[in-house]
Amino acid sequence: LPLLPIVIALMLGILLGTRCPAVPPVFFAAGGVFLLAALLSLKKQKKALFALFILPGFLVLGTAAIQRDLDFPSAVPWADGTARVMEGMVAEDPLESEDRKDLVLSSLTIWKDGVPAPVSGRVLLSVREPCAAFRYGDVVRTRGTLKAPRNFNNPGGFDYRRFLLSRGITLRGHIWDGSSVVIVRRNGGNELRALVERSRDRVGSFIDVHEKNERGALLKALLIGKKRGLPEDVRESFNRAGISHVLAISGLHVGLVALFVFFLAESVLKRSETILLTGNLFRLSAATVLLPVVFYALIAGLGIPVIRATVMAVLFLLAVILGKSRSVLNVLAFAAFVVLLADPSGLFDASFQLSFTAVASILLLVPAWKRLFPARKNVAPPDSSPPLPERAARHILLLAAVTMGATLGTLPLVAIWFHRLSTVSLLSNLVAVPAIGFVTLPLGLAAVFLLPLGPWVSLLFLKAAAWTLFPVLAFTKWVSAFSFSSPVVA
Repeated sequence: LPLLPIVIALMLGILLGTRCPAVPPVFFAAGGVFLLAALLSLKKQKKALFALFILPGFLVLGTAAIQRDLDFPSAVPWADGTARVMEGMVAEDPLESEDRKDLVLSSLTIWKDGVPAPVSGRVLLSVREPCAAFRYGDVVRTRGTLKAPRNFNNPGGFDYRRFLLSRGITLRGHIWDGSSVVIVRRNGGNELRALVERSRDRVGSFIDVHEKNERGALLKALLIGKKRGLPEDVRESFNRAGISHVLAISGLHVGLVALFVFFLAESVLKRSETILLTGNLFRLSAATVLLPVVFYALIAGLGIPVIRATVMAVLFLLAVILGKSRSVLNVLAFAAFVVLLADPSGLFDASFQLSFTAVASILLLVPAWKRLFPARKNVAPPDSSPPLPERAARHILLLAAVTMGATLGTLPLVAIWFHRLSTVSLLSNLVAVPAIGFVTLPLGLAAVFLLPLGPWVSLLFLKAAAWTLFPVLAFTKWVSAFSFSSPVVA
């Protein structure tokens, strides 16, 4: 089933829904009729009728799906500027910055005239430092005022309100005295999620103890997605070099982990004659990648970009395992379809647009590049492999093609979202991404995986991972120092 037209119809429906938020119920009913007619056509194997009904059906489905992320009128009565006592559970890992911590509270209760009342949706509470060491599952209580999220309404500006509403956040508040936010009790929420968050905190503390420097801050960003403490000059050098995507765990990191584990599994499994004779080495290697990818997603914090990237990776792996890997663009369309059904507002997210555009660009441009440099034929005996220099050259060319495909494909989006372009991006990605992806990340993840067995074993891998960042940081700072490296394109 070609899914690309269906995904495009779903995207158009989501766009339509943002322009027409007050969609009449009869419109939804019509969409249901279209989808039902499409299913009946499919059952009767009438492909033309199926295509005729399925596209408007998903157009309407997209229009309906985005409505839940547009407004939550039930939360408005609490946004009246009155200071009230409130209590809620920290529903996500607190986002830390230099002067505050951002807490997303769920199961919120507000006291009005001494009577507790539940509040629908979630609240984003910015708490000024110094404050308590909050973590997922803490139930906190404070007193403050709440307001509805709003935008500055600059044309083309970031839609902050829709971004918050897409995460279920209906109210916003600031607590200027951090000591007034008290922890009522700990260990609430989902036990598995709490265990994961405690494990992440332990990894972060372990890195802080043994690598309290810019390399340690970079390792925390790469391994557990915590970027607090990363020096501003390091951030800026990565931005100017065009490799800032390395600092935010998303599709790149999940893909590199999957690729490394795949090659490692393949090199181990092919030593077994039984597997080579009776099994499918390619599919078995892909199957071994599923658990490490999910493990990395948990350690990385299960943020929306991480979940999105993991869904994409798992779907690709399942396609390989099931023997459907030839239609990779269709698999990519299916991944986008699943992500948008779960999170329609993801369509307007920079990480969604960049991730899927980068992968699509690679899938479309790399085969064309490979056709320009075909493998030589009849230059060696049938049972021998090409000489090492030729294999190395082809791998370097392939890496360059992948990097160029992703860079060229995402160029317009980078300009639109970040208002700057990196003229040294291709070179920086060719150097930094393989070094981090195939050396630093595996060593760092080995340190994380071995930490429960004993800190001294883990420390060896942590120090090795930190050491590999010396040349990466030096190169990034050098290449970003050129005046022409990052022109502004507002």
